[in-house]
Amino acid sequence: MASSNWYVVTGGPSSGKTTLLNALQQKGYKTLPEAARLVIDEGLAQGKTIEQIRANEQHFQEEVFKRKITVENQLNPNDIIFLDRGIQDTWAYFEELGFELTSFMYKPLMKPHYKTVFLLEPLPNFEEDYARTEDRNFTLSITNHLHTAYSRADMTPIRVPVLSINERLQFILNYINKGEA
Repeated sequence: MASSNWYVVTGGPSSGKTTLLNALQQKGYKTLPEAARLVIDEGLAQGKTIEQIRANEQHFQEEVFKRKITVENQLNPNDIIFLDRGIQDTWAYFEELGFELTSFMYKPLMKPHYKTVFLLEPLPNFEEDYARTEDRNFTLSITNHLHTAYSRADMTPIRVPVLSINERLQFILNYINKGEA
C-alpha cells in the first residue's frame, strides 16, 4: 500500500527517463533528479574523474542508496512528485552487479511507499554521456532486475512501451488521470 503520492520513473540507462521527467516538469509537475547523477556531479565538482568516482562500484551504489533515502526523507508524502528512480533501483543494481545487500538496506527496500512505478522499456538507440558507464546489454538486463526488485516490494511496475516522448508522456498522464495509479 502506497504511503505517498510519489511516482517513480525508472528504467535502464538511456531509456528516456530524464527526457520524460523534463516533459513532466514542463507540464507543471514536480520532479527530482536521479541520485546517482547528483553523486557523480558532486564528485566531478571536486575534481574527480568518473573513473575515480566509480572505482569502487559497490561503494558508489551504497552512496546512491543513502542519497535516495536522505532526499526522500525531506519530501512531503502528500505532494505529487515524479522521482528519477526509486529506492528499489538499488536492489536491481546490486543483483545485476553481483553485490550482497547490507543489513541497513533491507527495511527500506521492502517498504512499498510509492504510488506507482513506471518502468520504461529500453529505447532502440543507446546514447552515451558523461555519467553513463553502462552499455545497451546492461540496459536490457537491468530492466528485468528493476521489474523484479519493485515486484518484491509489492509494487508491480507499469511498463511504458517504446513510444515518442509525447506518447510516453500521454501514457503516464492518462494512467494517472484515470485514477488507476
